[in-house]
Order: sequence, then C-alpha cells, then structure tokens
Amino acid sequence: MAPLVSTVIPAFNNAATIRAAVESALVQDFRDQEIIVVNDGSTDATARILGEYAGRIRVIEQMNRGVAAARNAGAKAGSGEYLAFLDADDTWLAGKLTRTVAALDANREAVLAFSDLIALEPSGETQTVTTGPAPSMDDLLKSQPRIQVGTWLMRRNAFEQCGGFCEEFRACGGEDLYMLLRARELGEFVYVATPLLFYRAPAWPAVAGKYSLARRPLIAILRSRYGERSRILRRDLKRLYASSHLQRALEQIDRREIRGAAISLIRSICCDPLFVFQCVGLERAFSSRNLARLRRLVPRARHDA
Repeated sequence: MAPLVSTVIPAFNNAATIRAAVESALVQDFRDQEIIVVNDGSTDATARILGEYAGRIRVIEQMNRGVAAARNAGAKAGSGEYLAFLDADDTWLAGKLTRTVAALDANREAVLAFSDLIALEPSGETQTVTTGPAPSMDDLLKSQPRIQVGTWLMRRNAFEQCGGFCEEFRACGGEDLYMLLRARELGEFVYVATPLLFYRAPAWPAVAGKYSLARRPLIAILRSRYGERSRILRRDLKRLYASSHLQRALEQIDRREIRGAAISLIRSICCDPLFVFQCVGLERAFSSRNLARLRRLVPRARHDA
C-alpha cells in the first residue's frame, strides 16, 4: 500500500547538515511515510552521505534546477496522500508528522497544516517563533507570513491543483510564499500551536543574495494575480529586500569593500527608492556610526550609478 505521507527533502551542497535532516525524518514516531531526497546537482559530499541511507530513503539525482524544481521532482516521485517538505539544513522535532497528520485528518476542509518553530539565529541564540493563528487570504496578502515550509503538511490534491512550486523562482523564498497564497485560495489552513521544526535562520545580509533573484518575478506575479489586494504585501517585500541589501552594504563598508558596498546600496535603492534615504535621515533607524558610513557611501553610489 502507498504510504500516507511523502516526505521531500531537496538538497544542494548540504553535506554539513543533510545527515541531521534525514535522521530527523527517520526517527519520527509516525511510520507511514516515505522519505525522498532530491540531490539537486550537489558537488560536495552530499551524494556520498545519502548513500549511507540506502534502503531507508529514496534518492533522486538531477542537474541543479533550484529548490522549487527539486521539491516538485520529489513530490512527483512520491505516492503519499499528504506531502511534507523539509529543507536539508533544517530538522524536524519529535512528533512533527503525528501532530500535523492528526490536524489535517481532523479538518477535512483544510488543505495545509503548519506549526510553530524554533529558530537558530546566526548569533547562535535560539528563539521560539509563533506562526499562528491560521491566516485568512487577506492576512497573507497584507503581511509576509512567518510560516516556514518545513512546518507544512499539505494535501497532494491541493499541491497538484496549485501546479506545484513555481519554478520561475530559482532563489529560495518566493516559491514558498506563492505556494501558500495559491493553497489558501483552495481552502483553509490549520495551525498546530507547538514548535515542530528547528530552523536555521539566515544571516540578515545574506537574505539580499538569497532572495534577489526571486524579487522581480514575485512582485510581478503578486501584482498580476492579486492586484490591489496585494499592495501592502508587495510594499513590505520591497522593503525587506531593500533592508537586506542595505545591511550587506554596511558589512561591506566594514570590510572596506567600497565598490561592492556601492553596488549593494544601489540594489537597495532599486528595491525601494525611498527606503535608504529615509533610513539615512532617521536617527532611530541606525547607530551614529552606521549613519556616518552610509552618508559617506551615498555620493559614491550615485557616482557609480
């Protein structure tokens, strides 16, 4: 018989973390699952490590196509009624599948279950992140949700109606948000109010590089599909990208990478033209040291542009 849950783990050069991710799925007390790892063209030791789990997991090898395509490939290969997604640098906590499966089973109108999480910050500190309550469609269109893909359990039929993850997003981030919106069009979500994921939060300036490729298609798709309803969400996303590029510029100034800092500042301005200049003018936004660095950089950035 087909398993109830297909667990999909996309991996790209995750040799340092893939073992912990796979182990966290294997030790779940919910046994009616298959685990599919999609090795998305890794060039490090990821493939060798996955070979240690022969007979316990299924591994799909493909050329690097991005996380959306990797998740889609894993979902297509699986046969479970429910789909669970786990990134290769995160780990599930005990009871993840048991709790989310029970939540979906109890609400046949729900298309997706999700939970709280524990975030590991770049500083090494951890914090519990509350992601509930379950959002309405208007909630999703008015603020960027904190619902991480590693907490999801999704009905396969809803996933297929959404067309899978949008592969136009080769960078992480955009495909998750868009899938949440598409799924919410089909039905409600159910919230499990306990942390079930250990999530490695990226360093804030790293968001600039991680999401930069997704920014333009995501904003364009939101405008096209949801129109004025998505205005607040689009504004907040632009501000998020602008802020991350600005933080990267400040770090580059510290390393005396002036040209790179100027480029990051220009990218921040392109994301949200008013954001940088508002920050430079707000004493509350940055320390006096950061303000001084920005004011030195702005004229050079204008010149380079």
